[in-house]
Amino acid sequence: MHKTKDEKLEIRKFGIGLTVLLCLIGGWQLYRGHINAYTWFLGSAGLILALAFFATIVLKPLFKVITTVGHAIGWVNTRILLGIIFYIIFTPIGILSRLLKKDLLDKRLDKEAKSYWNKRDGGEIAKEQYERQF
Repeated sequence: MHKTKDEKLEIRKFGIGLTVLLCLIGGWQLYRGHINAYTWFLGSAGLILALAFFATIVLKPLFKVITTVGHAIGWVNTRILLGIIFYIIFTPIGILSRLLKKDLLDKRLDKEAKSYWNKRDGGEIAKEQYERQF
């Protein structure tokens, strides 16, 4: 029963958002002088707003379709953006560091080293530094 209230609230928010979008498009059409188009957009916006508040069940199929399409577009965009970032930023850095034989993470083994511990210079540590670590 709690899920239906949340779902109704989400559909209502969707209806209000769609109303705002249709009003913006209708306003743009009015600004450009397209009288027939602007009346359709603003009329649709009024209908959607009324449905959002009084009959949310009517908007449910449209809500499901648009959210499904949105999730699919988000899934594809995420893969594309992550692929672009990986191949344009990280791959050239990796290739360049291998060509220059840089070990940015200090992963090389040193057989003559007694320990891999990195000593921290700085003398004594004040009590306040423990409270502000970062």
